[in-house]
Amino acid sequence: MKSVMNSRIIAVVCFFGVAQAQSQVDLGRQTRNPDFSALPHTRPIQVGITLPVTCGVGELFYNSTQSASNPIYTCISANTWSPLGASPLGACTVANNSLSCPGDIISGTGATAGSLSLYEKAINGSNAVSIAAPDSISAAYTLKLPAGSPSAGQSLIFAAPDSTGVAQAAWGAQGSGQGGPVSEITLLETSGSTTVSLAAPASIPASYTLQLPGAQPQAGQTLTFGEPDTNRVSQGAWVTPSGSALGGSASLNEGSYANLPASCTEGSMYLFTDSLYNFARCTAATWHHFLNGKLITPPSALSLSTMVGASSVTLNTTHGYEQMNAAPGSSMALRSWAAPDTAPYTKYIVLSTPALLDQTNYRFWNVGFGDASGKSQVLQCGVGAGTQSNFYCRVTRLNSSGNYAGEDTQPIVIPYNSGIVIVAIGNDGTLLHFGISTDGVSFFEFGSASVASYLSSPSSLVYGFLNVAPTQNLSLNFLGVY
Repeated sequence: MKSVMNSRIIAVVCFFGVAQAQSQVDLGRQTRNPDFSALPHTRPIQVGITLPVTCGVGELFYNSTQSASNPIYTCISANTWSPLGASPLGACTVANNSLSCPGDIISGTGATAGSLSLYEKAINGSNAVSIAAPDSISAAYTLKLPAGSPSAGQSLIFAAPDSTGVAQAAWGAQGSGQGGPVSEITLLETSGSTTVSLAAPASIPASYTLQLPGAQPQAGQTLTFGEPDTNRVSQGAWVTPSGSALGGSASLNEGSYANLPASCTEGSMYLFTDSLYNFARCTAATWHHFLNGKLITPPSALSLSTMVGASSVTLNTTHGYEQMNAAPGSSMALRSWAAPDTAPYTKYIVLSTPALLDQTNYRFWNVGFGDASGKSQVLQCGVGAGTQSNFYCRVTRLNSSGNYAGEDTQPIVIPYNSGIVIVAIGNDGTLLHFGISTDGVSFFEFGSASVASYLSSPSSLVYGFLNVAPTQNLSLNFLGVY
């Protein structure tokens, strides 16, 4: 009996020893492919309110005080913790394809001007419009969009920035009230001018940049953009709506072109009493010229150079535009400036033509394209003694000396109109187009020519004239481009 009893005691001790040893399993050594999916409860990560001082690579820790943002940390090297998911979104979160960030979104490397690009899916088109903020703005400020969507014909009107630098916008007719509270996103760059890229509809023929004004808006002003220049930059301006006071320190004056002040105050206007331009308006500390409702780039802003010029041809810029004068005899002159870098484009060249062209001599004016060799391909309008006594236009080739070198279209006789003439010249990448209008609305296209049919590359735009008249001079006014 004693022997049996001792055996039972030993068995019980052995059982408890085995049971106690099996209650602590070394998962790394005693299991293979563990599956916890069916367990009613698991908690595989350390939980605490402060990160442990020491850790090994691969450890995880849940900081219960940061449950709202990046509470899980991973040990990336000995004793070094890093929040899981901190890069690239940092404190930003993504929910239902929406990005939400508590601070600023910063773009650019600092070496060159950077931008935050916002694009739709490729199926919706890939053209983009950028907004650039010049460094001349004295302080950073935020333009807040209205809470609602605009109705047809409404303008985006900004109030003056408040004490925190926020300018609230509203949709409405010019001079309407303010909008309600809105959400905002501030886009900054590490250095240089800030640029913001926005998705543009596919109907826009090419990408271009909207340049913000170099000053803050005044209450009630609207953001107005001019025609994109040759670099596809459209300059913005804060403009006081028509029918209201100029506001601030802006002024309204009139006088001769020669007395146009060298500097100006934002929103000021100057009415010309002796020029073909109607008035000038000050935006971004620069006077901008207007002709018959069009914002026009005057010759002085085009960096013009002379391709062909006779000593008998003189230039006069007293009234702001370029007046080309030819003495009696035989005179030829062509002036050029840089064409836009990329096709397609259309430019409208505005001329004021002479009151009379006689029908017994060769007298033409020319507008078109030029290349680096000095050749040009132009719309030529005028009269040719003997060959055409009526006023006509044709697409003509001129050599580097400005002499006739062939034509791409036959002469078309048209009624002669003195005064303002607008010539539309376009390059669609394949053809050069030539048209003419007297009202800037209805254009008659005289023809087109292959881009490579005569010129090596249409790198410049040109204007000028030919005057072969023994006793008569000729004047041609070049007002500018839009």
